[in-house]
Formats: sequence, structure tokens, C-alpha cells
Amino acid sequence: MKKLSESQSDKIKKALDNHKYYKNVYFWTSPSSAWSKRQQEKRDSFGIEFKHRGKKYRYESSVDCSCRNIYYQGRFSIDGVRTTVRPFNQLAGA
Repeated sequence: MKKLSESQSDKIKKALDNHKYYKNVYFWTSPSSAWSKRQQEKRDSFGIEFKHRGKKYRYESSVDCSCRNIYYQGRFSIDGVRTTVRPFNQLAGA
């Protein structure tokens, strides 16, 4: 069984930490200043990609701040097919 490289493990950890942090974000209050909103969007909207056992894993995080709410969308995919967070959790435990 092929182990994950250190960089792959770091990428999975970053994706899972970000997803866990933002999954109930709709109920949060948005930062008060426009600068803070843009900084949060810039910092936490990103994508990661890596290959493991011939499959291409991808995670995309999109964070948008409106006047009142914060919106998060996390997309997990394997070989371009959208999936749940479960395969990433399984890889993290491997």
C-alpha cells in the first residue's frame, strides 16, 4: 500500500481543517470592515490538488462575505467527479 507523501498529508490536513472550520459558517456575522471581508475571502479561498494511487484529488474552497453573512462552499473531487469529504478523511487516517 502506497503511503501519502508529507506534502500530500499537509494538503489533506489543510483542506480538512478549513472545511471543519467553515462548515457552519452561514450563521456567523461577517467582519465589520470591507478590508477585513476581502482579506478573509482572499486568505480562505484556495484550491489544492494532488495525485495518489493514480487518482487526482482536488479540493476547492470558496469563502464570500456579504454585509451580514459569510458563505462557504467546499468542493471535493476525485478525477473530476464531485464527492463528499469522506475519501479525504479516509486518506488522512491512512
